[in-house]
Amino acid sequence: MLEDKVRFNIPVYQRNYEWRYDQCKQLFSDIEQIYFDRETRESHFLGTIVYIDSSLYSIGINQLVIIDGQQRLTTVILLLKAIYDMLDEDSNYRKMIYKSYFINEFEKDEDKKLKLWLMELDDAIFIKMMKNQEIEEKESSIYKNYNYFRELLENSDLSLEEIYMGV
Repeated sequence: MLEDKVRFNIPVYQRNYEWRYDQCKQLFSDIEQIYFDRETRESHFLGTIVYIDSSLYSIGINQLVIIDGQQRLTTVILLLKAIYDMLDEDSNYRKMIYKSYFINEFEKDEDKKLKLWLMELDDAIFIKMMKNQEIEEKESSIYKNYNYFRELLENSDLSLEEIYMGV
């Protein structure tokens, strides 16, 4: 679970979000396998995330500037959003995902509540998705991969809760 008061910032020198279906499928398969191996395996390496803590001298939200791993981090959040949207409204898992991975609950400024801040073009689409607003940019990798995860979830032998436990 991500701690409250943390924000992942993708700096402008990073590339846009570009993961393709094959990369999403591999991540999804790995997460399914993690769930299946949960009794016999203590850990599973999904890759690294390297960041700089840019808030060492500030009070409030802990700003983490992502140096490496932004594609993977963004993709996992898209998968969690797909799970979240498909869960029943009263699901405890849904509440957990929202409060643990999507928002800084006690941030007063609504525009700063999200834990993941992407580059400008990606961020505009990501914010619309997180607010359940209409997305016109249907060719965006963010939009396409979110919908691909919904398709994978619908066709998985595991429940939404089991996939979440794999994450």
